[in-house]
Amino acid sequence: MIENCKMQTKIVFYFISLTILPISCVILFWKQPILLTALLFTISVILLLLMKQKLEFYIYCIAAIIGTLAEKLSIHFGVWNYTNPNLTTIPTWLPFLWGLAALFIITMYKGLNAITEEKNK
Repeated sequence: MIENCKMQTKIVFYFISLTILPISCVILFWKQPILLTALLFTISVILLLLMKQKLEFYIYCIAAIIGTLAEKLSIHFGVWNYTNPNLTTIPTWLPFLWGLAALFIITMYKGLNAITEEKNK
């Protein structure tokens, strides 16, 4: 029971850290790209250090690269554009947001999987 409570607390912490905090930063600071880039970079570093997993780091990097490339291709072909691009056609903070999105998916999967396994015992 205590272990389940710890897991739920951890899920809530990571949910806030990986969704509410980055999205709030984007909403509040999108017109200040240098500040927003620094904030998302800082959030990323702190979370990756807390996770202490090489796999999460690799997935973060892969998502940041592939997500950014997908955005650049979409913009190149006219699918959409950004109001305030500052790294050729995309904002400088976008790769960090893609990386955080990947961490969100991994963390939620692991957390929900652990809770499900605990209930099945």
